[in-house]
Amino acid sequence: MDARMWKGESAAPENRPFFVCPGAKVHVHPTSALHHSRRSASNGVEIVTFNEKIKTSQVFLREATLVSPCTLLLFAADIEVRHHKNQVCVDNWILLHASAKTAVIFKELRKELNIALERKLREPEWDFHADPFIAVVVELLARAN
Repeated sequence: MDARMWKGESAAPENRPFFVCPGAKVHVHPTSALHHSRRSASNGVEIVTFNEKIKTSQVFLREATLVSPCTLLLFAADIEVRHHKNQVCVDNWILLHASAKTAVIFKELRKELNIALERKLREPEWDFHADPFIAVVVELLARAN
């Protein structure tokens, strides 16, 4: 699956949700769960993941969903902290505004999460639900989404 992300401004008329991105306006395809969702963006930031972009009468995103910046910072392939600009660059193209301190905290959370996931792979019987760190990550994701 070739999932991609699109960051944009939401401008959803009643029957046809869409996102405005630099130089483009894309609609959420009616078969996508996001089309019928009442979910709103986290802190006004909308990042859409999608599997397919098609053009018929309009440009549509299929198999689309919103993800929070928190989720993106924890699970994206790479994040670069730009201390002097108060930015985090995700996967070399998505820019999020965050203090350097917040960005560094997320980098550390990612390291610890990777350690926990690697442990779970090595020790499938390990009850990660009982781990206090995992409980914090789960709570963080629940509040962000």
